Amino acid sequence: MVGTVAAPAAADPGENGVRVTVAAVGDAATVQVVRADTGQYLNAGGTWQTAATTAVGGKVAAATGDGLVGFGRAARYAGTVRFDDFAAVPKPLPPGVAQTFDAVGLGGVPAGWSGWASDGAGGFGVSAPRTAAGSNGYSSASRASNTAARAWADADLGSPDVDVSAAVFLDGLVPAQVFARGQNLDAAKPTFLAVTITRGLQANVVRVADGAVTVLASVKSGSYFSQQWARVRLVTEGDQVRVMISRADTGQWLTAGGAWTDLPEFAMSATDGVVKAAGKVGLARGAGAAGAVTFDDFEAVPLASEVPPAVTIKAAGTTDGGAYTGEVTFSAAVAGGAAITRVEFRLNGVVRAAFPTAAGAWTFDTTTVTNGSYALSVKAADKIGNVGSADLAFPVKNPRADPIPLPTAPKHYTHIRVAQLAYSGSQIGAFEQTLLRNSVDLVVANPALFDAINASAPDTPQLIYTNLSNLYGGLLSNWLNYADRAGVSRELAFYHVSKATAWAGASPGSTPVNQFWSVLQSGPGLGGAVDQTAAARGGRAGGLNWGAAGQSLAFGYLEKFREVNVNVTRAAAAGWGGVWEYAAAVDAAGTPTAWTTLAVDTDGSGGLTRSGTISFDPPKDWVPSAPTAGADRRYTVRFRVTGGTADQAAVTATVLGRDYAGANGGQAGTIPAFDYGADKDGDGYLSDAEYAGRAAGKDARFVYESRLFYPNYGQSRYVTDPSAAAVRAWAAAYHANLLAANPKADGLFLDNAHGNLPFKGVSVLEATAGYAEDSGSLVLAVQRAAAPKWVVTNTAGGAATADPIVRASSAALEEFLLRPLVHNWAEVNGVAALVQRRLATPGSPYVILDSRSIGGSPTDPRTQVATLAYYYLLADPDRTFLMFYGGDAPSTGWSRHWSQAAAVDVGKPAGAMRVFAAGADPANAALTYQVLARDYGNALVLYKPLSYAARAGEGTTANDTATVHQLGGNYRVVSAYGTPGPVVSTITLRNGEGAVLLKA
Repeated sequence: MVGTVAAPAAADPGENGVRVTVAAVGDAATVQVVRADTGQYLNAGGTWQTAATTAVGGKVAAATGDGLVGFGRAARYAGTVRFDDFAAVPKPLPPGVAQTFDAVGLGGVPAGWSGWASDGAGGFGVSAPRTAAGSNGYSSASRASNTAARAWADADLGSPDVDVSAAVFLDGLVPAQVFARGQNLDAAKPTFLAVTITRGLQANVVRVADGAVTVLASVKSGSYFSQQWARVRLVTEGDQVRVMISRADTGQWLTAGGAWTDLPEFAMSATDGVVKAAGKVGLARGAGAAGAVTFDDFEAVPLASEVPPAVTIKAAGTTDGGAYTGEVTFSAAVAGGAAITRVEFRLNGVVRAAFPTAAGAWTFDTTTVTNGSYALSVKAADKIGNVGSADLAFPVKNPRADPIPLPTAPKHYTHIRVAQLAYSGSQIGAFEQTLLRNSVDLVVANPALFDAINASAPDTPQLIYTNLSNLYGGLLSNWLNYADRAGVSRELAFYHVSKATAWAGASPGSTPVNQFWSVLQSGPGLGGAVDQTAAARGGRAGGLNWGAAGQSLAFGYLEKFREVNVNVTRAAAAGWGGVWEYAAAVDAAGTPTAWTTLAVDTDGSGGLTRSGTISFDPPKDWVPSAPTAGADRRYTVRFRVTGGTADQAAVTATVLGRDYAGANGGQAGTIPAFDYGADKDGDGYLSDAEYAGRAAGKDARFVYESRLFYPNYGQSRYVTDPSAAAVRAWAAAYHANLLAANPKADGLFLDNAHGNLPFKGVSVLEATAGYAEDSGSLVLAVQRAAAPKWVVTNTAGGAATADPIVRASSAALEEFLLRPLVHNWAEVNGVAALVQRRLATPGSPYVILDSRSIGGSPTDPRTQVATLAYYYLLADPDRTFLMFYGGDAPSTGWSRHWSQAAAVDVGKPAGAMRVFAAGADPANAALTYQVLARDYGNALVLYKPLSYAARAGEGTTANDTATVHQLGGNYRVVSAYGTPGPVVSTITLRNGEGAVLLKA
């Protein structure tokens, strides 16, 4: 018994209850007794008092350590003992340590910190920023390689189990250390556990016991890492030591294998039973190299104060005997932890969806996979790197679906199929009409040419160009309107950068982000709404006159916005003015039915008397409206003139929105990141107060400002994220409507459908590992909506990655695949393997083999025959199409995209491609040439690629590469014009030359 106390008889509470509280910390215990009737406390003298006090306390050294809590009765007296309202809580832990080193002068030491250096000169002190946008650091610098130094927080965290982290600038070989459980730190032989890290990056978990260093675990980055900040996190728990390392530039974490991943992961784990006691936490430099080591943003907390995220999974979908069919939506709920920064959905180990907030839902189309069992894992990470997860195993069972039927493909010839492009600018003249009647089997055409094509070849399929790899123009506005109607997030269709990201590029479909999509002027005297969009963008020499009383200028943008920038060339005169309003309600056609006064925060234009910015917070009841009835809707504000004449009105050279991409009128800039943590109300917009509290470098005001542009295509062309079910549903509906609006179209041509992630190396918030599979599901949704019409996908460069897309397509077009004057024989073998892969795809889709005239000319006979011969080596006369130089100037006349030799009937193939002859290149004996051949019913086809040898390069197409070959029979050489030559039994071929030889 630690101590006893009894209340005096006169004050005996009799039958009243008391609450007894026992507190045990280390080897000390205290007891508090409180009366239930009066709330008084029993003191050590045995009397009751109002002020809180402890009744008894003492040491219990034999009862330290973890144990159970509860209550009981001792053996001495008979009778009943009663308890109620039992509760047990851990003792509150001390607050953690946080130090930014920014409030201390250069060279100084923060209050509450101590230090030691082996040479008295290499100690730690506050240092200037290491990067232009950085803050003060904490550094130790020495010219001696044997200098060791340490800095530690004096605070006691109350536990050996701690979470310690700091940013480290990795620019040298000085061992930088973050340590815990530090003892004897102000001497040459300390004790602590630490992570040691140097540039490169190389990191170790080390135990230092009385100065003796033992390496417990190691990791090395697979890619070189230097001159950058990394954050190092050390977690000690019992005998377990774990380390996380993240990089500041991308926000990714180092894995145990040396790769970088988007989800927090421990890079090293080790066991240590030597250094067990609680101690100090801090930073150190190890001896071994001269120079400086710099730390910043140190944090340390008792591990018991951290609550890792707890994840639960819910599934909603149709089941058949407990197995899911069709689409199933998995939603995750995350509780606990610090602020959640990422939630990932992993199907069979592959990340299929990711979200930057605690809530997330992923819809999985089970019809895209085979029936069977699948495993879903949802992982959630908080801002300090703690990860929680939940797992769900589920079966899939869909009815056996018949494959989508291939569309009808008429043929003009039995030995070959031919495809052509007829883009905007093309003409269907007499030459094209002849080819349509006699030779061309499929056309990707501008809808304006459909009537002309139908007039010559009503049965020839003609396809509309479209693109789902990036959303821009009408595709973009259509998606945004669909998302609003469907009640889903607009952001589902996009990738968002996790940090400020440079961009560059331009294209015809690009629109600067600061340009309004519509500017309409309306009111009395105008004869209807006047389109002033071009004038607002600076396209009118005299500028834009803002009009007279009763007139208004309406500015529409696809998204909510917060500023209007005016370049005033004529100031508004006295007596002229107006009011800013926004559309607060619309009718079924999208026409505004209510305009509400807009609360302007700042008017830098002084009432349009000077150039400046008018800014405002987006109203909560602002709704998108249509500039004209039935058009795609936009968020619109208008300036309604309430007084004055047009002669008094302001005139502006330009009226623009916020240039959030930093283009400044050019074709390059920076996409800003959005700070979801600063968005306290979760509306996707940072108010001025929220914006002031954002993380450094995250300068987007709206979530949409962080959308990633498609590489090289320029502004407002956003990379499509194909993973969401809503995006697939929209794509199907959009293209069904497109075909319905163009009834003469026989299908669609989807460009840039290669399945390769188009922005490798760029860090985004969304998952990217399933991009190819999700792209295939997107195409499949479009194909199902279009069937039985065509869906042709441009899979150029996709190789195996495009397999899911090819499976979902009517045909795959391999743009620029055949390059007869620049391919060597090894490359031809690779092309042949790809064609066979495409032809072996389940569903047996067609394959269009496009060619390129690089190294020659589309009108050069040698180029044309070599192209045809190359094609014949690989062709299937029923399932492959030849396209002569489709990507080379696709809007030019077909005389540049045709060779009459293709009309010559070579018969059906009688075998596969084979090596006809081989030997040393006469122009370079280090190289080997090959003549490749394929037998046809009526002909022998030969093609001689460039010579080649591994590590020796490839040959040329020069005349001195010519070799002579016996044909083993009599043949006639077909010219590019389709005429057979005299009978020959030998042939001379240069590198990059082909021959179509009719049997004589």
